[in-house]
Amino acid sequence: MTVPVKMPDLIKGAGDSPEDGPCVMQAVAWLATGGAAWTDMPACTHHVLRLIAIWVNDSVDYWTRQQLWPLIPRLIDTATGDQKTDIRTGIALAVWAVERVLSLIKNEERHALAAERIGRARASLAGEDITAAAADAAYAAYAANAAYARSRCYTRMANKLIELLAEA
Repeated sequence: MTVPVKMPDLIKGAGDSPEDGPCVMQAVAWLATGGAAWTDMPACTHHVLRLIAIWVNDSVDYWTRQQLWPLIPRLIDTATGDQKTDIRTGIALAVWAVERVLSLIKNEERHALAAERIGRARASLAGEDITAAAADAAYAAYAANAAYARSRCYTRMANKLIELLAEA
């Protein structure tokens, strides 16, 4: 893959053409295809990672958005094309993300139940029952999302996601 020396600025939302600048996913498609594709839904990126990347791209300020460039090559070829594997990966990503925000759940009972459901989802992923894993991950994500929505710290959370993605 050839990467230009000067990368264009990433923009909020999708650009209509390369001259407008790319959003994070258009940059993925552009790099993955050597400039042949201009889409914010490249088939080479796992759909959950695509949704997270779009959310982060559109939630952060201009300067933070430019820090996404080093992560873009890592999003290429994250989709396997095998539906069962991609579902399992999506559930694992959800569990991983919920574990990172579990501390936001201040209600002790809800926190304990979310932690239990995360454990059950991990155990189900190790076996064959991805339906149970998905249900448990969804419950834990719901509990974390409810706590997160009350915290009203969207930018801080987006910056943390960037940091966590860079470490992964």
